Amino acid sequence: EEGGITAVTSGHRAIMTPGGYCYLDSYQDAPYSQPEAIGGYLPLKKVYSYNPVSTSLSAEQAKLVYGAQVNLFTEYVPTPEHVEYMLYPRTLALAEVAWTKPARKNWASYLKAMDHFNEHLAAKGIVYARSMYNIQQIVTPKEGRLQVELDCIRPDVQVRYTMDGSVPTAQSPLYTKPLMLTEAKTIKAATFAGNEQLGQMLELPVIWNKATAKPVKSAGTGDLYMLTNGIRGSQKYTDLEWCSWMKSDTVTFTLDLKKPELVNKLTLGSITNYGMAVHKPAEIEVWISGDDKEYRKVGECSYTKNEIFREGVFREDIPFEIGTEARYVRVVARGAGDCPFTHVRPGQEVRIYFDEIIIE
Repeated sequence: EEGGITAVTSGHRAIMTPGGYCYLDSYQDAPYSQPEAIGGYLPLKKVYSYNPVSTSLSAEQAKLVYGAQVNLFTEYVPTPEHVEYMLYPRTLALAEVAWTKPARKNWASYLKAMDHFNEHLAAKGIVYARSMYNIQQIVTPKEGRLQVELDCIRPDVQVRYTMDGSVPTAQSPLYTKPLMLTEAKTIKAATFAGNEQLGQMLELPVIWNKATAKPVKSAGTGDLYMLTNGIRGSQKYTDLEWCSWMKSDTVTFTLDLKKPELVNKLTLGSITNYGMAVHKPAEIEVWISGDDKEYRKVGECSYTKNEIFREGVFREDIPFEIGTEARYVRVVARGAGDCPFTHVRPGQEVRIYFDEIIIE
């Protein structure tokens, strides 16, 4: 978008197409419910929220904005049906954005119109995404408990859920406020209109261990809650359950167990995505303390270049046998530096991702 703004402020015409709103090769819903994509996250509502005419432009400059454009790269889109699935209905949302004055945009009325247009798409045999009916979740530690928030971008559906292992129906409990957990549970939820289930069922296994819901502190990231929220990441590192850092040369985070606990075993969840230069660290150290001042090292491991730069996409649990008591547990991970020249991304810095710290 910055390039387009620069163009119009220099007196040139521009068509706006920023990556954060207009590149439809990103996931359009939580990756658990979607076919593999290149990464990113661009749901229908975010596309609809876009305003091609920046508020920083004057009235005369705004006249030089000629419209907006969607884009779809197809490295991860192998069939024509998949192309349709990625385009619709998000392309229609951007069309609405381009044709409608911001003051007249209305999300609820747009959804109603979209329902009718989807019938037209279906009649023509066009494959469109029904992601607007799916549920997104956020699980965050809250004072020793886990708060589970369920949401759908459509305000006109009901969310029904179960926590006893059964499949939710229209008669299941209605979600009206965040769920608070103090033990392992599997939450199943889906959206309904009357007796009809509209979206895919969300199945959310929440694990519980000594680290769950405990505070973690570090520098270089604001997403540390994911390390102790009881949710394991999938093989899609962009699924919003993986924690990463802007710089991966040395990553340090400290877990506060709130009281002295016997730490028999510590496990770190790691992921490799060769094509995106996501690899496990070269070295990991585990340190413990009783007062958050004096620490001693109780575990370490290291990996060779061949072990680090394995090709493929896979998760890996990295275990450490500890067998001692501690209140504070510190993890220090040192990245592998830049990808070697034989890598698909030569010279790019390796990124480290962890999804959960588990203490038994």
